[in-house]
Amino acid sequence: MVPCLATVMNRVILGDYVAEGAMCLDGTPAVYYIHVGDVNINKWIIFFSGGGWCYNDNLCSDRSVTDLGSSSGYPPTYDPPESGNGIQSDDIARNPNFYNWNFVFVRYCDGASWAGYVEEQIHAGGRDFWYRGLLNYNAMIENLITVSNPSLSDATEVILTGCSAGGLGAFFHCDALSATLNPFGTAVTCLGNGNYFADLPTFITGSGTRNIIRSEYQSLMSIQDIQGGINQNCIAAQPTEDEWKCMFPQYFLQDIETPTYVINSAYDDWQISNIWLTSGFGDQPPPSTWSQCASTFVCSPSQETILYKYNNRTMEYMEVAWKPDILPQVGTFITQCFTHCLLNNHWTGPG
Repeated sequence: MVPCLATVMNRVILGDYVAEGAMCLDGTPAVYYIHVGDVNINKWIIFFSGGGWCYNDNLCSDRSVTDLGSSSGYPPTYDPPESGNGIQSDDIARNPNFYNWNFVFVRYCDGASWAGYVEEQIHAGGRDFWYRGLLNYNAMIENLITVSNPSLSDATEVILTGCSAGGLGAFFHCDALSATLNPFGTAVTCLGNGNYFADLPTFITGSGTRNIIRSEYQSLMSIQDIQGGINQNCIAAQPTEDEWKCMFPQYFLQDIETPTYVINSAYDDWQISNIWLTSGFGDQPPPSTWSQCASTFVCSPSQETILYKYNNRTMEYMEVAWKPDILPQVGTFITQCFTHCLLNNHWTGPG
């Protein structure tokens, strides 16, 4: 087995932008990590880390004292999981196509995929905190253009990507980044990675048509006011009561004008456990009868039948991505493996 070699990245603290409102949930500065590649290669990969969302003020209050809501514990250097085996590895054997690019790894600390903005301070759960993800994104891009050496303004190509909630953030900001870098002649491509969350009702008997992820997204949109931080073509096309659709790729993918690629599993193991087989709002663990199937994928024939139904429904909801005659500017890779974020592993090069 080839050993996993980490690509060590250096921390950049966006402290100068706190006065302008950019901050993590707890008020600490947003942070990104950077690894400079070949000086002759003006190509970049910007990777948003994942970590779900917080759907109400109390959950966000709890999140604000963790690494998903505070940068206080972020170390000076970092070797993210994505670097050792995946698309941000500088090992040519692992990552032959991108090993010498400049890598940016953006830590996630706002709870809303870098899209929320509420000016007022929030108080809940005995804590004060802020919703400023959109300002964190803006600060990061401004810093990469005006302060960073090398500068993002010199880039010839940029891939904007991420894992899970981070991949959703990449899609949210896809056209915005393309517009920002267009004056510099930069070609932008957006790459979704385990981020095709479907507007999918739960399967569990007794839940009726309970749509957990839709309810969670609607709540997230309400508390963090993310309408200004997601695809504006989609927002413009939806009546106010349907703006929540602009959080689901099946509805907004057609509104992205930048070249876009979808990498996802038809058996996304996070969605199977947290959406398809979840019994109630915000209830994370799968039901006990599914624990072995969900964790080891050793399933009974009846469980396999239910998983086939999930696969079929997922492929139906992803149709807009995988049928080229619908959106020819969208490329798609769909695997049948039980996995969530493929680019965290050695999918970018030989095994």
